[in-house]
Amino acid sequence: MREVALAYRYSRWQVITHVTLPSAIPVIGTGTRLAFTKAWLTLVVVELVASSEGLGYLIVYGRQLFQLDLVLASVLLVGAIGYGADHLLSALERRLQRGSTH
Repeated sequence: MREVALAYRYSRWQVITHVTLPSAIPVIGTGTRLAFTKAWLTLVVVELVASSEGLGYLIVYGRQLFQLDLVLASVLLVGAIGYGADHLLSALERRLQRGSTH
């Protein structure tokens, strides 16, 4: 696609905005979603291990007191936040892809 753009004598800016960036959006979106997933999991694990606040702490606290409802609610909330964030990032990626096609 770059060679075709150069054959049509696109300027460097046009090649970047019409060829390079639209081609990179899927990779950037996937990388962002995977990075957020790892960051979210890391945050919850750290809260499980060494925190006195947060959803991970609520899971540990509920387990220690045998409060299954607190544990399940916390786990469901962690999953819902992760799912919602992934869904929002996916929608943003689709919107950027749609906006980059001519």
